[in-house]
Amino acid sequence: MIFGSPGGSGTNVVRQLVAESLWTQTFRYDGTFPIDVSLHLHIPELQVGLLGVPPRRSAPSDTETAIAGANLDAVITHPDGTFSKRSLEIGLNLGEIQVASGTDLLNLADLEVLGQTGSFGKAPKFNGDDFNPSYTLDSISTDFNLGRLQTGDILSYVYTLTATGTTHGFERGYFTFLGDPFGVDVISDNLIATITPATSADAPEASMCLLMLSGLAGVFAWRQRTQRVHGSSRQ
Repeated sequence: MIFGSPGGSGTNVVRQLVAESLWTQTFRYDGTFPIDVSLHLHIPELQVGLLGVPPRRSAPSDTETAIAGANLDAVITHPDGTFSKRSLEIGLNLGEIQVASGTDLLNLADLEVLGQTGSFGKAPKFNGDDFNPSYTLDSISTDFNLGRLQTGDILSYVYTLTATGTTHGFERGYFTFLGDPFGVDVISDNLIATITPATSADAPEASMCLLMLSGLAGVFAWRQRTQRVHGSSRQ
């Protein structure tokens, strides 16, 4: 969780806080038949809030913002140099908007739902306080398809959790919260890949794949554990 203090007395003062954690993995597939790879994600609870939203303003002005989100970017690089990309974005962006009302402006909190958040059937929950508004999105568990791998393909993915907020002069502050995906209630299968035979004409029959996949899955799991120890991690 991060809190942003008021921006100060100067209208040009800008203050920003950013907190980020990321996980990344890269590996080459040397198998002899096509496979589909998916990654299980447990995206933690997200919350954004603004500290003090005055109901009216005398003139347009910059506003404070609070953003909490999760991003997954996957790239498959093929031996011929071509590549394919897939991405997933889930998040909340809370700010303010001003609407003409009489001789001055009506000032309102404005929530933007980012990426594919709505596709999971979970709506952000509003705390009901227009002066100190906050929105919470419950945790989400999903399997994200990273793509199909052929012999010699290199798969790279980066999973990022980010909390950021900005205040300008005279603003009162914000907060953003990201739950811990590996916290007290450990999600043991978070960021674990699942390998399945590709459903195409160039893939072997399922009976042959089962035996081959049992050995491949063990190798993949070992590589992933090794990557967790030696891979890139930043907070």
